[in-house]
Amino acid sequence: MEDIYENSSKGIVAANIKRLMRKKGVIASDVCRALEIPNATLSDWTNAKTYPRITHLEKLADYFGVNKAEITEIYIDREDPIYQIARAKTEEGKLLYLWRKADDIDKQTIWNILSRYDEVGASVRSSAG
Repeated sequence: MEDIYENSSKGIVAANIKRLMRKKGVIASDVCRALEIPNATLSDWTNAKTYPRITHLEKLADYFGVNKAEITEIYIDREDPIYQIARAKTEEGKLLYLWRKADDIDKQTIWNILSRYDEVGASVRSSAG
């Protein structure tokens, strides 16, 4: 979500309308035509200047095929890796999630870092002893 929209009902709606437009692959004129509203009205909503009336929220929800809450509430993408990592209860769970999502190049990089870490750790341990 864009910073200027944080903690603002109008901003949350603006960000969600933009997200839903991108997801559906439509432009402002498509939405305006379908909802029978002026371009300026949609512009005010997507720029967080005004908040849609309940009847317009219902029309938006129907148009995008979502419930009103997906327009009026902060959207959390449950597939987003950041959400998945935050949900993990342990550090091991977070690492396991990242490992599963990593491609072969990333995994090789991780192994190289861990190998170097082991070498440095062994060096530090031997010099301390």
